[in-house]
Amino acid sequence: MTRAAKARPDPARDRAIREQEEAKAEQLAPHIQRVPVRDDAGVVLRGPRTVVRHGRAEVANVVRLLAVRQAKRAGATPLITEEHVEAAEHFLVTYREVAAGVGRASNLELLPGRHGPPGDGAHQEILHQLAMREELRRALECLGPLAAILVAIVVEGRPIASLSRQHGVNRSLLSGWLAASLTLLVAHYRRRD
Repeated sequence: MTRAAKARPDPARDRAIREQEEAKAEQLAPHIQRVPVRDDAGVVLRGPRTVVRHGRAEVANVVRLLAVRQAKRAGATPLITEEHVEAAEHFLVTYREVAAGVGRASNLELLPGRHGPPGDGAHQEILHQLAMREELRRALECLGPLAAILVAIVVEGRPIASLSRQHGVNRSLLSGWLAASLTLLVAHYRRRD
């Protein structure tokens, strides 16, 4: 083989290399999302983004994990109920949908059910986002100072143990504050409905 033949790029080989890199990246992404983010001292800054349950990846919900853990304790009345879990999931979805801001999605025309005059889907999407933003504002207002605890645990996925160490607060007290904030959130969502 001549030097000129070696220097020419091989499209089939390049495609195979790209496919291998994509497959490796696809395998790494779920792993990266399942591990918590830690600082230099080993303190958990953010919990895992996903958990694998029954062979499916789901968004991690710290409150659901707490409820499951408490339900396993025999004889004790659970502090976190199923209503709390549902309220936390609703709050998490609302927060993730609008906390970054309100704006038009770039793929709006590709979404199912978005048929109509040009611009109509974008207008409806922005109105929906504004309504969600108002719902989030009211929920945070209802929680008052407990909102910081709820955001840290539910949205950021911070474990109660690391928060209690960071703020020098007893874990049981922090769990009580979380339960109180979730109870306020459940009452807020009931009033809204």
